[in-house]
Amino acid sequence: MAMERARARFDILVAQGLADVGDRDRVLARISTESDMACAVAGAGFVIEAAVEDIAIKQDVLQRAEQHAPDDAVTSSTTSALSATEIQSA
Repeated sequence: MAMERARARFDILVAQGLADVGDRDRVLARISTESDMACAVAGAGFVIEAAVEDIAIKQDVLQRAEQHAPDDAVTSSTTSALSATEIQSA
Protein backbone atom coordinates (compact mmCIF):
# COMPACT_ATOMS: atom_id res chain seq x y z
CA MET A 1 0.00 0.00 0.00
CA ALA A 2 2.73 2.49 0.93
CA MET A 3 4.76 1.69 -2.16
CA GLU A 4 1.67 2.08 -4.33
CA ARG A 5 1.19 5.57 -2.87
CA ALA A 6 4.86 6.37 -3.46
CA ARG A 7 4.57 5.23 -7.07
CA ALA A 8 1.42 7.36 -7.57
CA ARG A 9 3.12 10.41 -6.06
CA PHE A 10 6.18 9.89 -8.22
CA ASP A 11 3.90 9.79 -11.25
CA ILE A 12 2.50 13.18 -10.20
CA LEU A 13 6.06 14.55 -10.19
CA VAL A 14 6.54 13.13 -13.69
CA ALA A 15 3.30 14.73 -14.88
CA GLN A 16 4.45 18.08 -13.49
CA GLY A 17 7.79 17.79 -15.25
CA LEU A 18 9.68 17.51 -11.96
CA ALA A 19 10.95 13.94 -12.44
CA ASP A 20 11.78 11.58 -15.27
CA VAL A 21 9.57 8.50 -15.67
CA GLY A 22 12.70 6.53 -16.54
CA ASP A 23 14.00 7.11 -13.00
CA ARG A 24 10.87 5.84 -11.24
CA ASP A 25 11.82 2.18 -10.77
CA ARG A 26 15.39 3.02 -9.75
CA VAL A 27 14.20 5.59 -7.20
CA LEU A 28 11.43 3.39 -5.77
CA ALA A 29 13.85 0.46 -5.44
CA ARG A 30 15.79 2.54 -2.90
CA ILE A 31 12.72 2.90 -0.65
CA SER A 32 11.76 0.24 1.86
CA THR A 33 8.76 0.04 4.16
CA GLU A 34 8.39 -1.63 7.53
CA SER A 35 5.45 -1.79 9.94
CA ASP A 36 7.51 -2.86 12.97
CA MET A 37 9.36 0.08 14.54
CA ALA A 38 12.15 -2.05 16.02
CA CYS A 39 12.90 -3.52 12.59
CA ALA A 40 12.47 -0.18 10.84
CA VAL A 41 15.14 1.61 12.86
CA ALA A 42 17.50 -1.27 13.66
CA GLY A 43 20.98 -0.20 12.64
CA ALA A 44 19.81 3.23 11.47
CA GLY A 45 22.16 6.16 11.75
CA PHE A 46 19.49 8.73 10.94
CA VAL A 47 15.72 8.45 11.55
CA ILE A 48 13.27 10.96 10.07
CA GLU A 49 9.72 11.04 11.39
CA ALA A 50 7.23 12.26 8.77
CA ALA A 51 3.85 11.52 10.35
CA VAL A 52 0.68 13.58 10.00
CA GLU A 53 0.75 17.05 11.63
CA ASP A 54 -0.61 15.83 14.97
CA ILE A 55 1.61 16.53 17.99
CA ALA A 56 0.59 13.37 19.88
CA ILE A 57 1.25 11.12 16.88
CA LYS A 58 4.61 12.74 16.14
CA GLN A 59 5.67 12.43 19.78
CA ASP A 60 4.62 8.76 19.90
CA VAL A 61 6.45 7.90 16.68
CA LEU A 62 9.63 9.67 17.81
CA GLN A 63 9.54 8.08 21.29
CA ARG A 64 9.19 4.60 19.80
CA ALA A 65 11.92 5.29 17.23
CA GLU A 66 14.30 6.54 19.91
CA GLN A 67 13.51 3.50 22.07
CA HIS A 68 14.58 1.08 19.33
CA ALA A 69 17.20 3.00 17.34
CA PRO A 70 20.91 2.69 18.14
CA ASP A 71 22.08 5.07 20.88
CA ASP A 72 24.11 7.11 18.42
CA ALA A 73 21.31 7.49 15.86
CA VAL A 74 20.13 11.00 15.03
CA THR A 75 16.35 11.42 15.15
CA SER A 76 14.54 14.20 13.35
CA SER A 77 11.00 15.35 12.68
CA THR A 78 9.42 17.05 9.71
CA THR A 79 6.78 19.67 10.42
CA SER A 80 5.45 22.79 8.83
CA ALA A 81 3.08 23.93 11.54
CA LEU A 82 4.07 22.43 14.89
CA SER A 83 6.70 23.58 17.37
CA ALA A 84 9.82 21.44 17.16
CA THR A 85 10.42 22.17 20.85
CA GLU A 86 6.95 20.89 21.73
CA ILE A 87 7.40 17.75 19.63
CA GLN A 88 10.67 17.00 21.42
CA SER A 89 9.28 17.77 24.90
CA ALA A 90 7.36 14.51 25.37
